[in-house]
Amino acid sequence: MIFIKNFNEIGKGDAALAGGKGASLGEMTQTGIPVPPGFVVLADAFEKFLDETDLNTEIDTILHTVNTDEMRSVEHASERIQKLILEAKMPADIGKEIQKNFKVLDVQYVAVRSSATAEDSDSAAWAGQLDTFLNTTEETLLENVQKCWASLFTSRAVFYRFEKELHQQKISVAVVVQKMIQSEISGIAFSVHPVTEDRNQLIIEAGWGLGEAIVSGQITPDSYVVEKDPRRIIDTNIAIQERGIYRSSSVIPGLTRDPESKSETSANEWREIPENKREKQKLSEMQILELAELVIKIEKHYGFPCDIEWALMREKFYITQSRPITTLSPQSPVSEDSKKKLKFEKNITDKLEKRIAHYLSEPMIKMGQWSLMPVDMETWYVQDVSKYFEEFFGFPKGHPNFYISKTDVISNYAPESFFPKLFSYIRNLTEQDFKGLEKKLSIFLKIKKDTKKELSYLTSDSFPNLSTTELIDLYKKNRDLIHRIVIFDHFGMYAENYWPPLMHEILTKKFGLIPDTPEYHEVLFTLSKPKEISISLEEKRDVLGEALRVKTGEESMKEAAKKLAEDFGWLPVFTYGTPWDERHYEVELEELSKRDVAFLKEEYEKLKNYSDLRDQDIQKLVKKHTILPLDLQIFVDFGLAVDVRNEAEFVVSLGGYYLLPMYKEMARRLKTSEKGLRLLFEEEIIACLEGRADSQDLLKGKKNIVAWGFDESMRKRINFTEEEAWALHHHFEAHAKISGQSESDVKKGVCASSGKARGVARILKSPAENASVKSGDILISYATTVDYLSAMKNAAAIVTETGGLTCHAAVVSREFGIPCIVGLKNAMSDFRDGDLVEVDADNGVVKILTKRV
Repeated sequence: MIFIKNFNEIGKGDAALAGGKGASLGEMTQTGIPVPPGFVVLADAFEKFLDETDLNTEIDTILHTVNTDEMRSVEHASERIQKLILEAKMPADIGKEIQKNFKVLDVQYVAVRSSATAEDSDSAAWAGQLDTFLNTTEETLLENVQKCWASLFTSRAVFYRFEKELHQQKISVAVVVQKMIQSEISGIAFSVHPVTEDRNQLIIEAGWGLGEAIVSGQITPDSYVVEKDPRRIIDTNIAIQERGIYRSSSVIPGLTRDPESKSETSANEWREIPENKREKQKLSEMQILELAELVIKIEKHYGFPCDIEWALMREKFYITQSRPITTLSPQSPVSEDSKKKLKFEKNITDKLEKRIAHYLSEPMIKMGQWSLMPVDMETWYVQDVSKYFEEFFGFPKGHPNFYISKTDVISNYAPESFFPKLFSYIRNLTEQDFKGLEKKLSIFLKIKKDTKKELSYLTSDSFPNLSTTELIDLYKKNRDLIHRIVIFDHFGMYAENYWPPLMHEILTKKFGLIPDTPEYHEVLFTLSKPKEISISLEEKRDVLGEALRVKTGEESMKEAAKKLAEDFGWLPVFTYGTPWDERHYEVELEELSKRDVAFLKEEYEKLKNYSDLRDQDIQKLVKKHTILPLDLQIFVDFGLAVDVRNEAEFVVSLGGYYLLPMYKEMARRLKTSEKGLRLLFEEEIIACLEGRADSQDLLKGKKNIVAWGFDESMRKRINFTEEEAWALHHHFEAHAKISGQSESDVKKGVCASSGKARGVARILKSPAENASVKSGDILISYATTVDYLSAMKNAAAIVTETGGLTCHAAVVSREFGIPCIVGLKNAMSDFRDGDLVEVDADNGVVKILTKRV
């Protein structure tokens, strides 16, 4: 039996023997790609090892005890199986063959890499699941080969095989033994841009030292985007690198695979990068283009997009690994009709780009650093907010002014230096005093309390009697109040950039939880649950309470509906929504009256005791995971920021509700509609009220979508029709589709609230379409705001194209206890209204079960 083959004896069809990694290295070697020489200890060697040691039956028995819902069972099985493999003796003939082939390589150091026979297919990638041992010497070679065999059963790998439903398949492991390249520079390359999925772009990441630092995510590399046709570098991002991984200067027998290890036995070590190199670009333009040629050659040979690891030593590039990219949307042939449509859309966007060029600088066009929003949203939300940060947070005075809009690309609108300063400021607050952040944000709670008090005296009868000056003063006061509130909404957005990475590190490294699993999400969402019940849950609680009283005959339905409309009718107003009236609540109470008293009482009591139940749930997790106070505080702070953002949007609704009569009166005086009024900016409305401008003249040529573009010193604004705006949105957000429309039935986003649900997809472009969402439907939208609450109440799950853990859809979904996926690109176009879909939020997946005919 043959146990070992050199790379030049292996091809891409040998994955069953050499594993995906081994087969790929052999294929590239035979193709003439510069691959460091080496050989593969075939899977047959591992199978013989298992047979001779009688471990097969014992391993199968242990695997049958695994329950992936309980991580302890995964870890326990992993420990037992690895111990069996590591303590068993390697057959002498296999050991001799390995040592013989090592001597033929004539090198001092090799990389020993696991290569599972099921790894790196186009639907599953075992990257990172199995172990690699760099800078292995002859003394530790056999030991590390056996460790690679054992790594087929690490807890990561065991969980992965069950998650991908591979546990019923026969999976073996080969081991790659390859000359160690002591790279001066190394990195990763993707032959298709993994984020935009633009197939005419590739991306290269580069860092000083060995590639393990980048692969493990412990440094931020340079990144270079290369356009394939015409061949050119279109984007370069240089990262400051202060340390890198290199071969240890005192390697002795008994390696460890952990680069962070301080043990004397480590084969690798972290070293400081010299000061004069830290800020330098890693690869020259010539080297970037040379490596790009290699990447394209590999992609063309395989015929599919590739994820490639490379190393540069003595001015020569080496490819150390290549595998399929498994995260791209599949392509299918584009029909002639689709090609015509895409060509038409491209013509529109080409013309619009020329039009935009009159307003925005050319670099801004290339970067796509602008955003679209409805004008009536924009007139409320775009503001120079520097003074509010200074006023409420005491945030450093004198920082550059910046503009914020209600979008999910806020980082484009502030100086890069702003965010690190803000995060440092937040960290200092929480480190110095656990209550520091809460004290700062308590200002918001006072504003929230005062808003109703300040505005509730206003009635529709009071506005016609106001003079022009009084009306303008009230309008300005309202605008200032709204923007004071909005800054807290934006603070919640900033939370998205600061807390989640910290929480993820605690959950994975300290608690040992695996991302994108039900247990991971349960702990994350429970620990970060806000302390106080939100307004939306207050409303839900009171609706249940009134339904209970109606059901037991304590109150009439009409009385209950009137009371609810008075207390909560303002909730969905936001910037342009319609208040909930008595009829709205009568319909809701009628539906709830069909439920029995026990159900209504149980649900009501849960919300009535929200804070106590939340504290009990957190204490259970604190005890289970032995959570330290400092770690817990990070989750508590995040929950506070989420709460503040959510409540801020409701306060905007409250202000909007009480000031609806004011807008009616201003529209009457300006002889225009309320919709027309919302297309005017603050200074335009004031000028019209003062008689310095005519509203009808200003409204001529106004279009209902606005684009904002920003550079270092100014903001520019251009208005578009809705059709133009959608064409631009398609061009900048989904331009990868020009080369082929995705027809995949499975779409993936980010879990914002866990769970599963099936239902009919309802695509909402605006809150005006809320009524189309019936009980049990799946709400799909670009994003949600308070205006969407009516639809969200009926939804069985929510899916949005944008957003993160603090966005409105995420927060409300967690409160309502329904699944939610955010950041699902192109969801509104990939799904059709009426499709039957399944939402699996824990895995971030939406699947089309039945397409609408």
